[in-house]
Order: sequence, then C-alpha cells, then structure tokens
Amino acid sequence: MDSTAAIANSTILRTSDDWKQWYSDQRSAVEPEIWELIDPEAEPTRALADKPEKPSFRDFQQNATTYADLSASSKRDYDTARKYYEADIKEYRNEQSKLANLRGRIRQTISESKKAQLSDNQTTREWLQTLMTSTKPTEHQSMIAGKTRYSTAIQPPRTVTKITTWLVEWETAMAEGIESQSPRVSS
Repeated sequence: MDSTAAIANSTILRTSDDWKQWYSDQRSAVEPEIWELIDPEAEPTRALADKPEKPSFRDFQQNATTYADLSASSKRDYDTARKYYEADIKEYRNEQSKLANLRGRIRQTISESKKAQLSDNQTTREWLQTLMTSTKPTEHQSMIAGKTRYSTAIQPPRTVTKITTWLVEWETAMAEGIESQSPRVSS
C-alpha cells in the first residue's frame, strides 16, 4: 500500500475517541529509530542529527581555494573528510526526509481545529506533545469509554445478519478491557 492509500485509510484525529487509533497509525508509519527521537511519551534516546558542515579546502591547507591547491597529504585528508561528510549528509537528509513525511502525514490526518493548535516553528515531537496534551483521553475517560463499549458489546445482536458486526465489536471491547485490566473483563 502506498503512503497516499495509507493516509486515506487512516483515522482522522478529531476527538479523544480517535486518539488511540490515530496515535497507533502515526507510530506505525515511521521506523522505530525515528520514532524514538520524537516519541512524545519518552525522552529521546539521542538528538536529531545536526546538518554536517561540508569540508573546505582551507580546512586542510591555508589559502587553498581549489583541490589543485592542496598538497598530496592535504588531498588525502580532504578526500577522507569528504567521504565522511558524504555519509553524514546522506544520513542527515534521510532523517529529515522521514521527519518531513511524518509532519505531512500528521497534517493530513488531523482535523482543522487540531491544525490550529500547531505552529510551523514547533518540532514534530512538540506537535505530537501538543496533540497528546489536548486530545489523549485520561485514564478515567478511557475506563468509562471501555465500560460503555463492553456493556454494549455483551448484548447479543437482534438479527443474525448483524452477528459479524457484533462479534467484531465484542472482540474489540474485550481486547480493550484486557489491555486496561478492567475487572469486569479480567475476572
């Protein structure tokens, strides 16, 4: 599935009812090594990569303005530094590209009112923290919603044609109850 189709099938974050699925969608859309840098629920394990500085001829020989101006040993040192730079800039651009894709995905999967909460000069991690603070349900809200879904789900369907829908709702309510360690489900 391409990213456009994945976004089209994603949950749109409007209310706290959407949080769990939306957050899961965002988290699964990005590699774990990128998520650990922006996870709003944890401290980053490392900093985002800084843009590497391209080596200059003058870094290796005073007054050198071209490669031809460098001595043989300075050329070797410059070539080595340039190889490191090329690897570092590739890693930096890859990380920045993944972050930009996630920012685009976030913007495409939140309501207009949620977009108004975000500023372009915030980091992706700050965006996620803002959305989490304003949208993630409290434990109490989650417990109440789970109890409501469970109470609804344990009522058998009235017609045979709705049994599949009922079964899906029942399985979802049971899984959420087990996850939240609800005593009505666990016992």
